[in-house]
Amino acid sequence: MFLKKPPLDNSGGFLFGIKHPDFFAGLAIASVVLVLTSVSFGHNFLFDEENIIIRNPLIKDLSRIPDIFRHGFFYYEGAEKMAWNQYFRPLTTLSFALDFQLWRGNPLGYNLTNAALHLAVCLLLFGLLRKILSSRPAAFLAALFFSVHPLHTEAVTYIASRGDLWGALGVLLSLFFYRRGVLPAALVFYALAMLAKESTLLIPFYILAFDLAFMKSARGSLVRKMLCFAGVGAGFLIYRKFFSPVPLGPPVFDAGAALLRFLSMGPAILDYFQAILMPESFKFCLTVDFAKSFQDPRVWVTLYVLAVLGAGFLAAFLKRGAAFFGLSFFLVSLSPYLQIVHFYPEWAEHYLYIPSLGLAGLTGLFIQRIFSLRRTALSIVLVVLCLCYGFFLAHRSWERNAWYNDTGKFYERLSRSDSPYAFYGFQNIARLAIEEGRWEDAIVPLKAALAIEPASDATHQNLGVYYLQKNDPEKALEHFRKAYELAYLNNEYINNEYVLSAANALVQLQRYPEAIEFLEKVQKRTPRAYAVYISLIAAYELSGHPEDALRWAETGRSLAEPGSNDDVMLSMAIVRLSYRQGWDARVKKELSHVIERSTPGSWYGSVARLLAGEMSVGEFEGFVRLKYAAFESAARYYVLMAYALNRQTDLLSKFLEQHGRTLEISAGRYALYQKEIERARRVLISEGGHA
Repeated sequence: MFLKKPPLDNSGGFLFGIKHPDFFAGLAIASVVLVLTSVSFGHNFLFDEENIIIRNPLIKDLSRIPDIFRHGFFYYEGAEKMAWNQYFRPLTTLSFALDFQLWRGNPLGYNLTNAALHLAVCLLLFGLLRKILSSRPAAFLAALFFSVHPLHTEAVTYIASRGDLWGALGVLLSLFFYRRGVLPAALVFYALAMLAKESTLLIPFYILAFDLAFMKSARGSLVRKMLCFAGVGAGFLIYRKFFSPVPLGPPVFDAGAALLRFLSMGPAILDYFQAILMPESFKFCLTVDFAKSFQDPRVWVTLYVLAVLGAGFLAAFLKRGAAFFGLSFFLVSLSPYLQIVHFYPEWAEHYLYIPSLGLAGLTGLFIQRIFSLRRTALSIVLVVLCLCYGFFLAHRSWERNAWYNDTGKFYERLSRSDSPYAFYGFQNIARLAIEEGRWEDAIVPLKAALAIEPASDATHQNLGVYYLQKNDPEKALEHFRKAYELAYLNNEYINNEYVLSAANALVQLQRYPEAIEFLEKVQKRTPRAYAVYISLIAAYELSGHPEDALRWAETGRSLAEPGSNDDVMLSMAIVRLSYRQGWDARVKKELSHVIERSTPGSWYGSVARLLAGEMSVGEFEGFVRLKYAAFESAARYYVLMAYALNRQTDLLSKFLEQHGRTLEISAGRYALYQKEIERARRVLISEGGHA
């Protein structure tokens, strides 16, 4: 506890001359956070978010929660071997799992969670500053500046950076309970914070600085409390070293190279200060140009920056108080990002989310000094300037959040930035064009991405998709192979998507044995990757072994949770296989299974009802227009199958006359679609109609 609770000075007393000032201060902060973040709510998943959320099987099934604690943060199911990955954040991943149960694939809910966490951090920060400063308005304005700063867009709006939010929350809660003398609670939040963000291992240093600055505990008492924190930290390190699925530290550590990297960070630190003081309207991760020798000018810049910061720290240490705590907090928090251990990205704004808590303390102290000036006119001018600067920061945050909510413009802006990750911009511009069917708009940005970064597996994957659509499976296969080779080379994991794409190209080239060999390896490595069963069904059926295709379909379905989307999807795959083979009794059995297990109004449930004759074609077409307009082409094949299965030959004949050519064109080189059309024509002939 504090020796004395500092008196609160309401000088500058706008807003605070009313009752319950803390409540209204918190309400103001909450309102500002909500307004600034709302412009980005519902933005598409970007970059790592697709792997961490959309493609992460661990968060989609609560029964797999224990698996979250057995894998790293960037988890790829089926990886034969993972490269060293220093990120182990099971509590952050667990929060994504809880979000998924509520929101599934809707990014709005994930945005709301991040915004709520940021708001909790801001309110706790206000509470902390209110205790350590003698001015409530100064504490409010400092917390408000923190809440609106565009530097935090990467941590708040970019969903994948949630670990920074949980980490900051853990830091503040540890400080809160330590200040109140509840040491066990502080230790618990310390342990939890480390399972959400690795850099919170440094919490004991924040606690020590806080105690030296304000509480001034007796030496013996302070040592005992610090030993408790050291014990928890040591326990975490032992767990990570010997029991965690994620290795602690890189496999090889070169101390000389690490020192040179650290001594190259001066310009990068200055760039961080620029981002803090004069944030740009758009900023993305950067690389650091490391020095090649100790005589490099960057080393001298680093030594100068360290000397200035060291002098400031010494001056603050002599006076203790808020200046010492704020500067110590900032410097300690920044230390993990000085590339002593090399990781990527080398420079990112979200790294400053936790360090900025210390800067908020310095900001509050500066504002407090303004309020304490005896020259009223000067105080007013400085307060007005501070407020103008706050509006500037809020405007920048609004701009950045708006970029997030227009995916196309975001990637376009990234492609024109000075970031070495500009190729991601081109890559994703092409991906969006592919997803929207604008194939000719995809090739130029793909070639631009390849020119900037030839070793990008995702660029080769998208090029493969492009050439596959252009009916050049040989060239597509070349790029798909390159994609999974690069993925393994760079990350030491096999990407199932790339292997499946290569297998599908082999199917189109009618190289079925090679495709089957690929697919069975993937199935063995990841038996719950249900997309592989769809490809195995196609490969075996086209190779003339429909019974083996059925066997694989049943194997996949046996692993799926009954009634799940995967279960129903594989049942529908059996329906189509059975239809093509003329196994109509099996078709009826599977349709009953789908109807029984699918939810009312779902895609597969409605398709099954159509095929079983329980829904008219008119009802189905209306359903497609209303809910699944993007599936209109696929819906035509199901209408064709429905007419054939229910022997509605007159309607089937008219449908083929009207849509037969369109179906032939859309089937193109996909032999299974051609087989479905052929089966319909055979039904028509057998019933005495015209093929």
